This record gives sequence, structure tokens and C-alpha cells, in this order.
Amino acid sequence: MENANKYRLNDKEIETIVREAFGQAYISVSELTDGWANMAYSIVLGDGRKTVLKIAPSADKLVMRYEKNMMRTEVEAMRLVADTPGLPVPRVYAYDAACSIIPAEYFFMEYIEGTAMNKIRDSLSLEEREAIARELGGYSRSINAYKNSFFGSLQPEAAGRITGRKRLRV
Repeated sequence: MENANKYRLNDKEIETIVREAFGQAYISVSELTDGWANMAYSIVLGDGRKTVLKIAPSADKLVMRYEKNMMRTEVEAMRLVADTPGLPVPRVYAYDAACSIIPAEYFFMEYIEGTAMNKIRDSLSLEEREAIARELGGYSRSINAYKNSFFGSLQPEAAGRITGRKRLRV
């Protein structure tokens, strides 16, 4: 989906951040167009691995208050539930909140093959849709079972746990 806040990368920027995160070049890149807030690319690395690169809007873009630090929240949530048995969560390979290479936060995650539900819903039977809803409900139950030492947002500034920007690598 189109959004004026999306930060599109040129080939040189993609090459630079791929090399920084993985120490190798990439073979191909294609834009993933279903998302609204973040720019996303499917990238095939030189070693054949397929990964997803997500880029947040740059700091100079106006966003709603609840959208601030949304990428960091997404990365923290994915890392929090990553080891849950039976929960299909892509592995986070690298996350850069420092904005030292490009003027926006970004992260790389494992690519998981699939088709968006909105693209296939009409071709599914009622039974298939209900089975998918039950499966998603089970995932939701697993995620909602997590306990933490605080109540509220995973966003660091909202929780008062981390200040400043730093670069994290896996």
C-alpha cells in the first residue's frame, strides 16, 4: 500500500545495510506491498537465504503518538515469543535503532512462505476459514499467556526502561 511516510531505499542503501547485517551481498530484492506503515522488501542473500527487511518511517515523519517506537516494540515482541513451541514467529536477524546507516530504524527477519489471508479468503470454504480462525486463536492464547515484570507497553520510553538509540545485532 502507498503511504507518504514509507522510507524507500535505493540499491546502494540496500547493499550497504545487507553487507552490514550479513557480511555478504544480495542476489535479488523485491518490494512487499501489502503493509501500510513500514516499507518492506523480500531479499535473497548471496548464500541463498531469503529474508525480509522492514524499514520504519524516518524520524522527520509525523506519526501518531502510539506509532512512535513501534518497530522496536515489534522486534521486542518477536524476540519475546520466539522460543514458544508451535508459534510460527520469524527469527529477527538484525535490528538497527541507531539510524547510523540510513535515517530510519530497520530490521531483518526470517522470510516465512505464505499467502496473505485477504488474498485467498474468498477461495476458502467455510470449514477452512473456521480452521484457520481456530489456529489463530490458539496462537493468540499462547501470546496472551506471557507474563512480564511490568504492565503496559513494550515501548521502552513508555515503560521508562531504555532511553536513547542503540544498535542491536543478533
